[in-house]
Amino acid sequence: MGVGMGFKKKENVQMAIDLAKALGGAVAATRNVVLRGWLPYYVQVGVSGKAVAPHLYIALGIRGDINHLVGIRKARHIIAVNINKNADIFKIANLGVIGDIFKIVPLLIERIKKM
Repeated sequence: MGVGMGFKKKENVQMAIDLAKALGGAVAATRNVVLRGWLPYYVQVGVSGKAVAPHLYIALGIRGDINHLVGIRKARHIIAVNINKNADIFKIANLGVIGDIFKIVPLLIERIKKM
């Protein structure tokens, strides 16, 4: 579960953590998220962080700067959710959802918990 600047402030990141927990996954972050102190450095993915190779990477509110894309290029499947239809993350995503993470993520959590 990748967390980007689309979360706007630290308090909002909790919903990504909740979604990752509901899915049995882990949270990752872009460099800017880590620099702002929203998440710790050890979850940073990209050129200046780690490379990951999950079966599924869900990019939430991530623009898709090349520095981050390098870190997720070995992900088997990428789902991207971003309100900006021109976000670069959509160029590499297997599935792209143009929408508001503040509406989509809570709905996903609710549905997953009912499964």
